[in-house]
Amino acid sequence: MIRTSKKIPRLFDCFWFLGPKVQMQLKGTWAETFRKYTLPQLPIQELSETYRKDRGRPTKNLQTGLGLLVLQQMHDTTDEETVQRLAYDIRWQYALDIGQTSDEELYMCERTLWDIRQRAMEIKMEEGLFTTASEALVRAGGVGVGTQRMDSVHVQSNMKRLGRLRLMGRTLQAFLKNLRRKERSIYERVEEEIRKKYVELRKGEDIFSRVKPSEAAQTLAQVGQDLQDVVEQFAGEEAIERMLSYRMMQRVLREQCRVVEEEGETRLEVKGAIEVGGDSLADPSEPDGGCSGH
Repeated sequence: MIRTSKKIPRLFDCFWFLGPKVQMQLKGTWAETFRKYTLPQLPIQELSETYRKDRGRPTKNLQTGLGLLVLQQMHDTTDEETVQRLAYDIRWQYALDIGQTSDEELYMCERTLWDIRQRAMEIKMEEGLFTTASEALVRAGGVGVGTQRMDSVHVQSNMKRLGRLRLMGRTLQAFLKNLRRKERSIYERVEEEIRKKYVELRKGEDIFSRVKPSEAAQTLAQVGQDLQDVVEQFAGEEAIERMLSYRMMQRVLREQCRVVEEEGETRLEVKGAIEVGGDSLADPSEPDGGCSGH
């Protein structure tokens, strides 16, 4: 079921407990600009169409969820840091126009944030989402965009990279867990660093919840290299090659990466997102699933 913000006129300022000087200071920060110009323009209706209206538990506030995705990119925070900012940082609460202190408003688990991001990516919202946010900020600042300096910085979302990162990481994780369950002695031949990174995690810890958006490209390349190392380590071992999870690793490596030769040396390179076809693996738990592009 879908839940979004319902704007009801408030009799009292939700941040009345702050002193007048602190309130004035807060309204002079980015939080006031985001709250006033960006938050109302977020495409909530597009995201709501990915949820069932007649069944299931109520969603988290979708306006808050989309706002968090934008703020995560703005402040370059991990998933863990993002949900903590929602719970404890008054600037984020003010920017998201959250006027209550209940768990319903301030608590969001990392899994929920990841699910909202995945849904947004599945309907290809990332470009429109950040265009909407940036255009709102441009209007708020009265910035002229007709002329641009040659050395201007171009800002892009890393949401796509984070999605591919989890696909590749979870495919490798699935194989390692399967190998540990069936052949413990063979599993222990895998490099210890890789085992700790993908399988031997602390309770409740996610593989990439600590990856910041700005680190997504570098981490994506590293995960691709880890994937290749494990595939090559067990190449030629018939018992391992017959495992479905091993074949999934081979498929993901083939679809997401390429081997490049330069000056007599070879290196692994992650393909651009546009190069990966719609029939590529989207979820290691559903090998036949894909993306139609609609």
